[in-house]
Amino acid sequence: MDKQNIIAVDGPAGSGKSSVTKAIAKKFNLNHVDTGAIFRAIALKIDDSFDEFDDDFNDFIDSIKLEYEKVDGDLSLKIDGVQMSGKIREHHVSALASKHSANIMVRKKVENIEKQIVKDSKQLCILEGRDIGAFVFPDAILKIYLDASVNVRAKRRMGELEDSKLTLDELIKDIKDRDDQDMNRVHAPLTKAEDAILIDTSDLKFEDVVEKISQLITSKGIA
Repeated sequence: MDKQNIIAVDGPAGSGKSSVTKAIAKKFNLNHVDTGAIFRAIALKIDDSFDEFDDDFNDFIDSIKLEYEKVDGDLSLKIDGVQMSGKIREHHVSALASKHSANIMVRKKVENIEKQIVKDSKQLCILEGRDIGAFVFPDAILKIYLDASVNVRAKRRMGELEDSKLTLDELIKDIKDRDDQDMNRVHAPLTKAEDAILIDTSDLKFEDVVEKISQLITSKGIA
């Protein structure tokens, strides 16, 4: 598939990327690629298995075998044959992903995986992440940058973490810290591509965001 036939949706944590892109993918029969899940899985693998005293980091990253596929519409993500889909949604993995995503070897690994998924896809792909439109697929046919206030993003995150004992203030701090890490890393920092369309979701209903993106897709005759 020509890399231009890609919809790139970027934005910070809690801006609504995952839920919105899933809805858009279902509506237009697109292949939704959750790049955040890939970063989380690799970060968790590093945290669980990498031994800085015995392992060479570059060799360790190269050796990781990641399988990304959809099974009955749900994501199945395995690393070295081990199912990671449930584990990666735990709150502490977000910090791990932000930490390790700053490493250029990790970013190159994930970028290669993303490009292979797109290459193998028989459908138009919609990818959501933090560097898709600005760095990984700069020629994407449509680029969108979702954003929202820190307070709104923290409240959304709290709604997703029903069993968490974290307070709203703690989540706000976590999100601010992650924004700082993502925006100030040396390699592929979180940034809005110049030609990306900004949608602030702070005061929008989920359905309104989906409708705005649907109109953009339809107006461009993409799907």
